[in-house]
Amino acid sequence: MKFTACYTKLEHGYMGKLLEWPGVITEGEDLDDCRECLIDAAAGMALAYRDDGREFPQTTLTLETLSIPLEDESFLLSHGEYHDVLANEEGRFITLKQADEFDDYTVKELCREAGIPDIFQTQNREDK
Repeated sequence: MKFTACYTKLEHGYMGKLLEWPGVITEGEDLDDCRECLIDAAAGMALAYRDDGREFPQTTLTLETLSIPLEDESFLLSHGEYHDVLANEEGRFITLKQADEFDDYTVKELCREAGIPDIFQTQNREDK
C-alpha cells in the first residue's frame, strides 16, 4: 500500500507522519532515520490493526493551500475563544467554549456523552 509521508524539520531532527493514517507519527535524527522510523511505526500500527480486526485506512486525500490571516488580531480574537476536543483517527471531535482549564474527568464525560471514545487530546485553536 502507498501512503503520503509528511516531514517537518525540528530543532533536533525531523518529525514524520502519514497523512492518510493520522495515528502513524514518529521522529528521527535526520530525514533518512525519520523515514525508517515511519516505516517501522506503520508496520507496528498495521499489526495492531490486524490483531484488532480493523481494516487499514483507505483514505483519499484532498490537499489545498489555505491562506489564514494569523497576523490579523481581529481574526485571532474571533477564532481563539473555543477549544476542540479531538478524539480518534476517524476525526470525531466536539468543540467547547474555552475555559481556563478542563480536567481529564470533565473531558472524558463530555466525550462519553458525545459518543466519542475517551482516547483524546485537548487542543486550543490558537495552537493549531
